[in-house]
Amino acid sequence: MCPSCNAKRAQVTAVHLVERVLPHVPYRQWTLSFPHRVRWVLLKEAELLSDVLTLFLRAVFALQRWRARRGLQ
Repeated sequence: MCPSCNAKRAQVTAVHLVERVLPHVPYRQWTLSFPHRVRWVLLKEAELLSDVLTLFLRAVFALQRWRARRGLQ
């Protein structure tokens, strides 16, 4: 696999999603990052990683519900 071919494929896919699949509404991206030592633990412990991601999603969804109730963006 050629890096430039992969980059082009990723760009074509992104354009397709934006222009033909996803609705034209604002989006928000959330990023969850950890120190390198924690990343290695989560890499080896799939169940722990699943639990951490579940907690993260619950927190994000709770924040979104809270903001929606108050009419915030």
